[in-house]
Amino acid sequence: MSVQNETPLPAGTLLALRAIGFGLWDPIGLNVDGEVWSGSPFEDEYDRYLLEVVARFLAGETADHLATYLCDIESVHMGLGLGISDKTASRASAAVREIGRLVEDLRTEDI
Repeated sequence: MSVQNETPLPAGTLLALRAIGFGLWDPIGLNVDGEVWSGSPFEDEYDRYLLEVVARFLAGETADHLATYLCDIESVHMGLGLGISDKTASRASAAVREIGRLVEDLRTEDI
């Protein structure tokens, strides 16, 4: 189920989401050796998942559910594992925590 909406995000938000996605989550390992992802052909690879997390946070979903969502995306949708490893869960939780902070900042800016 997707809850993404069409509310435009403030300038810089997508860039911040991408930094979280590539810095903390990066399930398919595109940011090899800290490569610069900005401006690369794959910079938007995780956008739909990260934007979905933002929309679900704004709709009131919990961080635990959102971390599970990212784990499911990685292990099922992307087909990268038969189960959720501790490493997968840790990366997803770290990304969701940072996205949660970003969402709180957005809420204070009255998006």
